[in-house]
Amino acid sequence: MIKTYPEVKSTQDTLRELFFAGELTTPFDAVLTEHQTHGRGRNGHIWEEPAGTSLLSSTLVVYNHPPHLISFVAALAAREVVTEFAPASPVRTQDERESARESGAQDGGGAHENSATRKLNARVSNFPVRIKWPNDILVDLDAGSAKIAGVISEHLDERDGVAYFSVGFGLNLLQTKVQLPTQTAIPATSLRLLAQSAGESSIADARSIYARFRVHLEHFLQLKPDELKAELERHLYPLAQVLVQPVGAKAYEADVLGLSADLALRVSKSNGETVEIISADVKPLPALKHSSQS
Repeated sequence: MIKTYPEVKSTQDTLRELFFAGELTTPFDAVLTEHQTHGRGRNGHIWEEPAGTSLLSSTLVVYNHPPHLISFVAALAAREVVTEFAPASPVRTQDERESARESGAQDGGGAHENSATRKLNARVSNFPVRIKWPNDILVDLDAGSAKIAGVISEHLDERDGVAYFSVGFGLNLLQTKVQLPTQTAIPATSLRLLAQSAGESSIADARSIYARFRVHLEHFLQLKPDELKAELERHLYPLAQVLVQPVGAKAYEADVLGLSADLALRVSKSNGETVEIISADVKPLPALKHSSQS
């Protein structure tokens, strides 16, 4: 069941309330809205958007692998959706676009994709889309990368040995340049702006895009942790030096070493100490002049 509202405080809060009220208890039940008055991202960040400009959703899922992995499941599903609905990118040359189309026609995606992933790809987008660890979805533009979407996951309950989570997904759809946040670690963009830059005029509606997100989410929920890691590493936004802001602790600069087996971000601090990060704000240092709907 999908419940749609013109406005809610937060889709995450609404889904939580409906779950404990017994109204939404089946996996993939969801809440959609046109506007959140108190939308939020990870670690207490605020998600702000003009009413009617974004896809705002929360989906009930069950997951029996380590709980912190659910955010990466959601991020991969979100990346697939943006890839699917983004227009052709002016960043690539015509030869590159033709090569991408030919590759997509032959195998539905990259050579390393498994068959289940290939079947999900309705088309091959020419817009490079990446995941900034752990939950931001970025697209490559002429001027650099820009955030277009984000995900959040929250544990709700455990019943009869089954863990229930709320997966939030927010996608910038119709914002104009002046409607997007400006004081951000990574600039923001929207599907509308991408379409304009590519000379396209049509944008899919939020409900249609959400339907595809749900399909991709269901697929990635089935992957084992090692398969999830392989998929994530293929699509990660490259991070070299970052500012790490742990929850309730002092921020520090670090060099990124890569991902651990459980998808923690491995970094090296200035004193040589290696740290594995599960939950923290991570900002690429070169972008600090430009914080995010993260």
